[in-house]
Amino acid sequence: MADPRESQARLVAGVKLSVKFPEDTDFALIAEVTKVPEVGATGSQVDVTTILDTQRVYIAGLPDPGEGSFPVNFVGKSPQHQKVFAAQYKMPKDTVEFKLEFPDGTIFEFPVEISGVKFTEGTPGNALAATVTYAKKGEATATWPTTTP
Repeated sequence: MADPRESQARLVAGVKLSVKFPEDTDFALIAEVTKVPEVGATGSQVDVTTILDTQRVYIAGLPDPGEGSFPVNFVGKSPQHQKVFAAQYKMPKDTVEFKLEFPDGTIFEFPVEISGVKFTEGTPGNALAATVTYAKKGEATATWPTTTP
């Protein structure tokens, strides 16, 4: 058993982000991702206050999957970078699947529509980078590790 005084936290190193487009049968690794994207939804509240109430009253609202983004060191020869770039212009938008894999075996899969790929302003001496933005299109599914690291 792990010592309760020791943190079970892990470094971000080794996390993989993959994508599967509708025409693909398998997930393919997205090269050079430099930050882990957000997964999950934000809860909302609905104001149901009446004129009889003396303070605001709320009930739970619908979850909002929202939007997300992640930066990459852009690699023009990468088929996944090419497909992600092209997806921002496709109409109607395809729903693609992202898979986020952590070194401990935790896996999140979530559907998205890619809404943009924006190259960051660069200067000589810096990496050519881009930020991929997307709208989350539903629930993330989780696969949890079976043992503690």
